[in-house]
Amino acid sequence: MFSLSGFGTLGVVRSSDKEADFAPNAYQPKGPGFSRRWSATPDSKLGAQVTANFSDKLSATVQVVSQYQYDETFTPYVEWANIKYQITPDFSVRAGRIALPTLMYSDSVNVGYALPFVRLPIEVSGQLPVTHSDGVDTSYRFRVGEVTNTVQAFAGNYDAKVPSPYTEFNIRKLRGIVDTIEYGDLTLRASYQKLHYSFLPVNVNAFQQIMALGASYDPGPWFVSAERVRAPDSNLGLFYGWYAVSGVRADKFTPYLGYARTYMTNVGSLGFPPFINQDTATAGLRWDFRRNTSLKVQFDHTQRHGGWNVYFLNQQPAFKADGAVNLFSLAVDFVF
Repeated sequence: MFSLSGFGTLGVVRSSDKEADFAPNAYQPKGPGFSRRWSATPDSKLGAQVTANFSDKLSATVQVVSQYQYDETFTPYVEWANIKYQITPDFSVRAGRIALPTLMYSDSVNVGYALPFVRLPIEVSGQLPVTHSDGVDTSYRFRVGEVTNTVQAFAGNYDAKVPSPYTEFNIRKLRGIVDTIEYGDLTLRASYQKLHYSFLPVNVNAFQQIMALGASYDPGPWFVSAERVRAPDSNLGLFYGWYAVSGVRADKFTPYLGYARTYMTNVGSLGFPPFINQDTATAGLRWDFRRNTSLKVQFDHTQRHGGWNVYFLNQQPAFKADGAVNLFSLAVDFVF
């Protein structure tokens, strides 16, 4: 009736920029760079998941994760907690805390072992750093010949703590739909969602839409995947981001290359000029040196093209908004 699984990452990151801290999401107040040259906080985490199968139709899942948070601790939190009812083999309904399926790797974004890189490129993930919602979703799967099509619809809310000065990040009226098409080794994915977000205690409110298109092809000896996001924000403007990554599997070793780009156009209601503008070239190597365990070595070269860069925190007076920064990452990923 019950099953237990787990995952984790032990990682360190070094930044060449001494005038700001790199952080992979909006919840981490510090990172490598200004605060310290080497840091274990960006990627290190530990998670456990319990699944209960009460019958062939009714099940429940709880996932708890510990990673670096807004208050500079690794206090565990509940990432998933939902009940699922399998109405038919192809149609299911869930209620509770559910993974938010914004991007291709949303279901496994915390499981480093399942990712082809050390972390999801911040040029795409940074626009909406939300990994779950409290609400409901439905999933319907049908087949046409050798093609499998899965449609998922969801609705919910989200509340989180973020570093000062905002303290709270809330999402309401979250609605979305995802369509995934699978044909052999090819996967195509399209998603759309809209929401209203706010930061407290300051009065920052905005409506946002997020549209994502992704594709991956993985015949085994090699793989390639790419994803593009378009996100209009009523406060800030129109955001674009995309990445592509490819690798070759040679026995236990997988060298890979990637490139990511993000920028903003237009102007939102707050009147800020376009400010998120950078690109990152990535080279890495994965070594599956034992069962269910891998070591990744990754080098990222990020070129910032001016403006206010929200991906680098604790900026000092000598910080260069149009400068370059190199990140070196080591990560041991495991599942059990």
